[in-house]
Order: sequence, then structure tokens, then C-alpha cells
Amino acid sequence: MFKPRRRRRQDAQAAGHTQVQDHGAALEPQQQAQYPTLGDTPVRSDVLTPAFAAKFPYDAVALKALAKGSVEYTLAYDAVFNEPGSPWFKMFEDAVYNGNLNAGIQEGQSGIQSTLDTVKG
Repeated sequence: MFKPRRRRRQDAQAAGHTQVQDHGAALEPQQQAQYPTLGDTPVRSDVLTPAFAAKFPYDAVALKALAKGSVEYTLAYDAVFNEPGSPWFKMFEDAVYNGNLNAGIQEGQSGIQSTLDTVKG
């Protein structure tokens, strides 16, 4: 059964698992392979073994998708997606949290276009 990430973290804490403390080693394969038991998804695709996929099938899907993923690089990327109050964040917030899907998408599209026009310009 699928459990949202927050629920997986709560289950991991209840089972006595603790977060990885050594941040220097956090990207080591041994640490990455522990992430699903802590409620997180690894970012290294080399931990994706048949045993890992059998034990953590949802994380396996995410790791398989890493090979096909890409990030579009533009001057406006941070302004459109990452900055607090960005058009994408406002669109997501309005559509998901406020239930205004159509209005959120329309305003998000115009905000994104406005940001792109400003950078172009």
C-alpha cells in the first residue's frame, strides 16, 4: 500500500529509525539505500538493485525515472519555479491548496509568461 512521504517518516520514527546524521556520507550508496526506511527517496540510481526494487517499489520507480529526467535551463528558471512567491508556486498553491484549479492555472500561466518576457527583455 502506498503511504505519503510524511506518513512513511512517522512510521520510521515510530519504529525507532533515526535520520542519517553524517551529512558527509549522505550520498554514499550505503546511506542512500537506507533512505526509504527513513521516509526519503535516494537520489543515486546505483542503489537500484533487484533486491532494493522488491523492497521499495515506489522508490524504484523514482530512481528509474532519474535516467529520463531533465531540467530545462533558462535565465528565468529560478524566478519561475524556485523563488518564494514564484508564479509556479502560486499556481500550485491556488490549484492544490485553495481548490481553484482553473483560476490557478490561468494566473500561473500569465505569471510565468510575464516572468519569461521580463527576462527576455
